[in-house]
Amino acid sequence: MNKKSYLIHQKLQRIFTNKFILGIIFMVYLILSFIIMINHEIWTDEAQAWLIARDLSFFDIIKQMWYEGHPCLWHFILMPFAKFGFPVITMNIISWTLVSLSIYIILFHSKWHLIVKLIIIFNPTFIYFLSAISRSYSLISLCLALFAILYPHRKKHPFLYANVLGILAHTHIIMCGFVGIASILFLLEYVPAWKEEKKQCITIFLILIIYFLLLAIVIIPSLTGCVFISSEAPSLYKLYDTLSLISTFFFPNMMIDVSSYLLCIMIFIICICIFRFNKKLFIIFLISILTFFGIHLFWPHTLWERTCILFVLIVFINLYNSKTFSQIVLLFISLCIMGNHFSLVIYDIFHDYTDSKNVATYINQNVQDGSLIIFVNSDRHVSAIPYITKDLDYYNLKLDSFQTYITWSYQNYHFIEYNSTLSKIEQLATQYDSVYIMTASQLDYYTEDVTDVINSLLSEEKIELCYSSQHRFQIIEWFYLYQYK
Repeated sequence: MNKKSYLIHQKLQRIFTNKFILGIIFMVYLILSFIIMINHEIWTDEAQAWLIARDLSFFDIIKQMWYEGHPCLWHFILMPFAKFGFPVITMNIISWTLVSLSIYIILFHSKWHLIVKLIIIFNPTFIYFLSAISRSYSLISLCLALFAILYPHRKKHPFLYANVLGILAHTHIIMCGFVGIASILFLLEYVPAWKEEKKQCITIFLILIIYFLLLAIVIIPSLTGCVFISSEAPSLYKLYDTLSLISTFFFPNMMIDVSSYLLCIMIFIICICIFRFNKKLFIIFLISILTFFGIHLFWPHTLWERTCILFVLIVFINLYNSKTFSQIVLLFISLCIMGNHFSLVIYDIFHDYTDSKNVATYINQNVQDGSLIIFVNSDRHVSAIPYITKDLDYYNLKLDSFQTYITWSYQNYHFIEYNSTLSKIEQLATQYDSVYIMTASQLDYYTEDVTDVINSLLSEEKIELCYSSQHRFQIIEWFYLYQYK
């Protein structure tokens, strides 16, 4: 390298590491992601966590997780805000804050080229899927960021490192493989120093065991209680189908026929990069990937927010990997995701992601306090309830229960028929001055039995339509509200 090239390189290095410039970029991220976040309408899975935190006690939340298949840390974080009457957007602000802290770590701790940092932090994963759509995945992002910082100094801060691993285990079931192998490798590092550091070794072991025992109390019952866990035996076809679903997050639809193969190639290349960088991190990453795909074989719902955790894992495992090839790989993956999903970000800013806020606004303006709303569908009504400010009662017809949140059980999926539905509505109507019936659907979720019952009620003029969502492209939930005469 000649003197001129060296000076240019040094000047660029100063620009890439200038804290003032990084601070400006961080502020731009905060403003842009905040604008996206406040324009997002919550959907069922977001609202479910908020309503569980708002309407259930501490121990009832733990019991409810048996039907959810999730750890309950996220619900406990939301609990004080939900119970003290904070608006539901508080939940989104919490996610936005957690992800913003992760972005700060990427900007100020990674040794990547500034362009790589920019493309990664303004990726839909960080600016939208984790920060605007409020779920426990935002907590995973921060925990992985803290893990990346602490990992090189884990012997210096063993208790802090062990607690970060323990908290990470309680964010989502898909992180259990990561936490499990990271914990085992961490404990094995203390074997040679057992005699000299016996007290410290036992303390760290007990910390991790307590976290895992608490997790087991919540998760083990869900293996039989959660309807989303598939009982179908694993097969090569199911594995291919799982890979195909996950790969749709990373690659454009035009590549759908080969996307699963591209995903395997991408992961193989990343494994090589991590192996050359740090062999222990390679083991952690490999076990995490195998666990990730293994869980999805039995839990086939590959939502974008969950799938993007794979990208987040790749990012933070490579936080200190400044090799040029690794940065190129990160850049390539990030650009693929941007090309495939950035249109969703734009759509959510200028259009309705779900019609939950609109139907809630109608109810707030037109439905009197003390009224009853009966839900005929299984679950999609949930997203509207946190926006409703009126003092109303809610009855779930399929669960035969007064509750706002959903208990996803096999009971919840039975078919309804006209006579029993009408009888129940008439019985409930004797206790209220005003009774409303809400049906909610997601894409093709609108079941035939609900349609038949509603059409029969309409034909006999038992109900009249008050509110109907406009069906628009990419809206994921819409609603119909009827008043019982």
